[in-house]
Amino acid sequence: MPRGICKLCLDEKDLVDGHLISAAIVRQLRAPTLSNPNPLTLTRKIAVQTSAPISGYVMCQECDNRLGQYGETRTIPNLATMESFPIGEALHNAKPLMTVGRVAAYAGRDISGIDMASLGFFGLSIFWKCASHPWRDLTKGRIDIDLGPYREPLRRYLHGDASFPKDVALLIAVPTDEVMIGAYSPRRGHERTFHNFVCYVPGVEFTLCVGKGIPKEVRACCSYTSPNKLIYLSAAAAENTNDSFGLLSQSARPSKGVKRMLEEIMALKAPDNKT
Repeated sequence: MPRGICKLCLDEKDLVDGHLISAAIVRQLRAPTLSNPNPLTLTRKIAVQTSAPISGYVMCQECDNRLGQYGETRTIPNLATMESFPIGEALHNAKPLMTVGRVAAYAGRDISGIDMASLGFFGLSIFWKCASHPWRDLTKGRIDIDLGPYREPLRRYLHGDASFPKDVALLIAVPTDEVMIGAYSPRRGHERTFHNFVCYVPGVEFTLCVGKGIPKEVRACCSYTSPNKLIYLSAAAAENTNDSFGLLSQSARPSKGVKRMLEEIMALKAPDNKT
């Protein structure tokens, strides 16, 4: 166990081997019906099946436990699996505050079964971790984002030293239709007047917006600071997820094992030929 400066508390301590995307999520992505149950992992270079998480020595045990206690522990059991999706079910059983186009907004604070504080804390912790350490994927490709001057206020918030940062907004959305049982680490979004970043865990898309140029209508939609703790059912969330996986799949060379996995999946989906 190496010793170094914990990125969250900033004290010199023994550092633990932590994960960018929780190992518990990786376990939930396993498909036991396949000969190789490990989930598909896409990098910019290769597609492989593995349960090995993206890991690094970033925090001390106490801080790692803090992010787990206030975010992961209360959120991960409610994410989407092949069998159930508690967050999605709770949303579909609730009445939206309003619907605009293909997006429905809900008062997350009033929905039993959705812990908005833990869900938001969990999403913020992924973005902060990605910005605080040069993570590496299976091909040693670097995974990180640049939050600029907003990384430190976010660190102080997650450590419990400050209130929610100014000029930061977090939007939480669930796909309207088909839910992708997958995950991808934070990536840069496409907004021009402010910085935004997107990541996805099974069933939930997080969008982090930072900067003084965040439009007032986006600030009003923040799942953290809005009075109703807004959460969304969004057709765009499904499209964004499919686009992100699609972009990776275009450049990721599939291994022989992945080709076998895809053949198995197609065979399972094929109609029964019995007469």
